[in-house]
Order: sequence, then structure tokens, then C-alpha cells
Amino acid sequence: MPRKLSVQEILAAASSTEPICVEYLHDELKLYEPFEEVVCRLIECDPQRARVANESGSLALHIACGNIENVSIETLNFIIEHARETLAIPNKFGLLPIHNLCIGSDCVLHTEERKQHQVCCRSILGRLVKSHIGWSAAVAFSPGQSESLHVFARGDVS
Repeated sequence: MPRKLSVQEILAAASSTEPICVEYLHDELKLYEPFEEVVCRLIECDPQRARVANESGSLALHIACGNIENVSIETLNFIIEHARETLAIPNKFGLLPIHNLCIGSDCVLHTEERKQHQVCCRSILGRLVKSHIGWSAAVAFSPGQSESLHVFARGDVS
């Protein structure tokens, strides 16, 4: 999917109050090579943009986690820092961003990319678990024909 506008046009529009900027944010996060500068600028100019859902109820964090093979850890961390509460908001299908992250983790095919992706997922999942339920978490991948993800958490549930 190509950009509707050039990067320069999106950056120039970022400071406007036009509702279309939310669509620019969501579209950028779906790209094969999303520009971190575009995502950050759109959110910096109006942090509410990260809290606006699309037609499926997905927020910027859902979309970023669903495209984790292309979205950088820095971009994901930026979204979390500016809209932390969206970690616990489900979309219309009942999926949290962490679910999209786990679904997206099956997308990376090449060995080197898979290793980088797993490191990224461990970091993100650890943050999501800690921020969402206050537990410390360790994340491990089980190699095999069908890789599975395990989250080991500990904490006080009282």
C-alpha cells in the first residue's frame, strides 16, 4: 500500500487539527517500511491520535503490534510512552495489542530476521506484562516446527 501523500506532505500536515491525520498515522504503521519520524511527529503534534480507533476498533498500538516485522522497537516504545493506557484496550474483535503482537510474530520467515524479531518481542511483551498487570516477566520462545511463545510472570496478585 503506497502512501496517500509524500512524507514531506504528511509531516507538514501533522500540526493541523484535521481528522485525516489519524488515518495517516494508521496507514503509516501498516507500511512495509514505516517512517519513525512520521509516526512520532503525528503523535507528538496530537497525542490523542494514538487513542483514536479505526473501523475495526484498532488503535495505533494494535496496528503497530500487528506489523511488528516492519515497525521498529523505538517506534513501538514511542507509542507506548505517549498512549500507555491503550495497552489494555481491546479492538472490536476483543484483541489487545499484545494479541496482535503474538499473531504478528508468526510473520517473520528468515532466520536472522526471526532472531531479531524474537528479541524485540521479548522486550515488548515484558513491558506489556509489567505495565498491564505489574508483574515482572520473562519471555521465551520454544523452537520447533510450530514455534510457541511462553511468558513466565511473577508478582503479587493481591
